[in-house]
Amino acid sequence: ATIISVILAISAYYLSLPSPVVIYPGLIIAQREFNHNHIGNLTSTDDGKLSYDGGWSRYPLFQYHRHSLPKHPYQLPSFLGKYRIKEWEHYSFWDDEIFTIITVSNIQYAATIKISSFQIKKRLFQSKTEIQILPSFQLPEDSNYIGTHFTHTGDIFLSISCNSSTTRHIKFRTSFTEGEVTVELPKESVVSVVPFGDYGYHYSRKSIDSDGANGHVHVHHGVDDNGDISSLHKIKKARVAYDWGRGVWQYRSYKLWCSGSQTIEDGRRIALHLAVPNGNNTYATENAIFIDGVVHKLGRIDIKYDPHSLINPVTINCPENRLKEMIFLPYYDHTEESKMLGILS
Repeated sequence: ATIISVILAISAYYLSLPSPVVIYPGLIIAQREFNHNHIGNLTSTDDGKLSYDGGWSRYPLFQYHRHSLPKHPYQLPSFLGKYRIKEWEHYSFWDDEIFTIITVSNIQYAATIKISSFQIKKRLFQSKTEIQILPSFQLPEDSNYIGTHFTHTGDIFLSISCNSSTTRHIKFRTSFTEGEVTVELPKESVVSVVPFGDYGYHYSRKSIDSDGANGHVHVHHGVDDNGDISSLHKIKKARVAYDWGRGVWQYRSYKLWCSGSQTIEDGRRIALHLAVPNGNNTYATENAIFIDGVVHKLGRIDIKYDPHSLINPVTINCPENRLKEMIFLPYYDHTEESKMLGILS
């Protein structure tokens, strides 16, 4: 059996976790794969509704437009729709020693920048979040935009630039870590379109690989009489997870997902991304296995876990028998809660 290094994450927005020992059964999915014949606008410029009611592709084919919004429910003024927009870019890169997580998110009236570092053998987790209230920053509408995706200077310094559709260059610095890393994404991604009723949608791109990150990370351990105590950690062909998302979300949302990767003995790169349904998954899921950068699509999955003791084993099954009885044994349990302008996350 191959052991795959896996991230398991639970995201909940203004919603309490379900009762103990939850099984999330997936739906029966009729996978609809888009191809280059479907290139165009993600939403209609007339009423802001989705051009297609769900599906997935291997490449980002649709163009997201931030100002082409669906009509707001309950006949509220249309400008209120922009306050349900959620946009983010997430990068994780890790080897057997250091795990670095970088997330930029924007909900229009507020935005966050978050950098986390986990020293695996020491079980030391450090994290820094910077919140910016109106005016919030805006991220590119295209995941393949060539140029600067984001730059910020403050308690957190962060610069993300895109040199090609698969190459990202990241510089970051905060009180406990800093670094410079180049991320090479696999040639294929899982790009999914998921509707939320008649008024919302989730458009995302997931890319996972086992040797896509190269660069260095400085870890700061404190200060002594000689000054700053830090260690340099070189990153060479480290694992990487990339999550790009744009859309108009429900006010209350909940998501359970995991990703992982490993280079196995015969040299093949194996990676996976799994998630329970979030929205209308009739025509697509985010679930896939990546083999040497090529997507092999999965349908529904079932996840069994105990939300009141997340350190307990998690069981993942694919009823299609393409992924059977995968057991996730948590190594470290970390939970964060934040409250901002009445929003709990």
